[in-house]
Amino acid sequence: MSVNEELQSGTEELEASREELQSLNEELTTLNVQLEDKLAELEATNNDLDNLISSTRIAVVFLDTEFRVRNFTPEAIDLFSLIRTDIGRPISDLAHKFTDGSFMDDAREVLKTLSPVEREVNTDQNRIFVRRLLPYRTYDNRIEGVVATFQDITDLKSIQGELTLQRQQLSLVADAMPVLIAYVDQDLKYQFANASYEKWFGVPIADVVGRPVWDVVGQHAYEVALPKIEQVMKGERVVWEGELPYRHGPARFVHVEYIPHASPDGQVIGYYALIQDISKRYEAEKALHESESRFRDLADNILQLAWTCDELGQVTWYNRRWYEFTGQTPEDAKGMGWADVHHPDHVERVKEIIADCNVIRWFGTNTDITEQMELEHALKEADRRKDEFLAMLAHELRNPLAPIRSGIDLLMMDPRSPQEPLEVMEEQVRHLVRLVDDLLDVSRITRGKVELRKENVQLQKVIRKAVNSIEPYAEQKNISCTVELPEEPIWLKADPVRLAQIFENLIINGVKYTEEGGQIDVTLRRQESKAIVSIQDNGIGIDTELMPRVFELFAQSSRSFDREPGGLGIGLTIVKSLVELHKGS
Repeated sequence: MSVNEELQSGTEELEASREELQSLNEELTTLNVQLEDKLAELEATNNDLDNLISSTRIAVVFLDTEFRVRNFTPEAIDLFSLIRTDIGRPISDLAHKFTDGSFMDDAREVLKTLSPVEREVNTDQNRIFVRRLLPYRTYDNRIEGVVATFQDITDLKSIQGELTLQRQQLSLVADAMPVLIAYVDQDLKYQFANASYEKWFGVPIADVVGRPVWDVVGQHAYEVALPKIEQVMKGERVVWEGELPYRHGPARFVHVEYIPHASPDGQVIGYYALIQDISKRYEAEKALHESESRFRDLADNILQLAWTCDELGQVTWYNRRWYEFTGQTPEDAKGMGWADVHHPDHVERVKEIIADCNVIRWFGTNTDITEQMELEHALKEADRRKDEFLAMLAHELRNPLAPIRSGIDLLMMDPRSPQEPLEVMEEQVRHLVRLVDDLLDVSRITRGKVELRKENVQLQKVIRKAVNSIEPYAEQKNISCTVELPEEPIWLKADPVRLAQIFENLIINGVKYTEEGGQIDVTLRRQESKAIVSIQDNGIGIDTELMPRVFELFAQSSRSFDREPGGLGIGLTIVKSLVELHKGS
């Protein structure tokens, strides 16, 4: 009985042990599955890490706390001449291409402070890298070494250099321009301003950047510009001109352009401002407008018809007189309307001139000369009648002079006649005859009826004869007359009578207007193919106001009471006409 109980008890214990073993086996199976999952996960992580390391373009070296190589990326191979067997070797034992020796010091600093260390380093091949050293942390935040990354920024540095150079060049160009150039952000603060701001406002550029617009230009100028600023901040490009009362310096007339600057999403984040001082242009345009207004007022009140055309002959402007005179309306006169009221021949001449010249604009006038032509005709008629009158008067006076002169000659032959009154009468008759002869000469000259009887003449003899004829008259006033003639004869093809008349008139004029005891000098000289005769006296001279018209008919100098009477003022007119008939001057 007891043996059976023991057997039964053993059987129960074995059954319990079998169940325990079965349960343990199930647990082991579960653990194996979990372990396989973890191994698969670890393998996947290792694969990801291997692929990350092999594919990254950044050089990375993993070091342990003793600064031995734990792993590295392919990009680090060239920098440190790494091979796979270098894993476990101290990084300090490996050759590298960097020119500085701060790597180990920085690595120790990272392990000490657990803070990243970053600096730019150069290689012996003139490449530039950003080196970052960071603590190597495990998933449970344990520090097990250092991670060193090396990012090649050579190309970035080159681009930055080019951008810096371009920015400097742009700044130089902007500073050299005589306009304000600025960039204003959405808070209406200056982020860029060229050197003209300092020239305009006397404020250093450093004091402009970062300040709001109203603080730089002044509140009044800002209030004037504010509506335009609001427009540009809505995305509109704004161009305007006006007067801005700046805080510093006088108000300026300016041409302003505001150009909006939008972000990629289309939101306006600022604007560019270009401001040009046009005060001088404004004043010039104002002066031009006033000048044009004065011109139009003047042109509209002149008697002439006036108009302007372009290079094609198309009218650009008519004055008021044009419409009044022609009766055209603005509609009739536009285009080539000016040609409708001109003679076709005249229009063709104008077109030919325009075609032959580089004309870009031309001005035309018409003057009504009807009254002038009638007046000229009347003057010519009066002049003709005057010439006829002078001719008739000279002839009518000359006829009675001949018997008077003969009667005086007969009386002077009678010794019983009083000689002194007869001599005075004879002198006056001769003077009257000379005046009548001058009148006849003037009449012939004005009517073109003087005929020169030219022959070979020795000029010295003509001058000497003229002087001798005037000497008695000069002796009466005690005037000495000196003659200076060249020894070599000077021959002319001339009318000797008219030549003598020229010199006699000039010399007698000198005698008339020279006081008693005066001097008259007559000189002759040759100058190349010309003969020059000079007659000079020390008399009263010719009035300044008379000089421009001294050779005009009936022009005479003023005479005082103590000066003897002259002639009719026609002597010099005859002289000039006779000289010109001889091709002289």
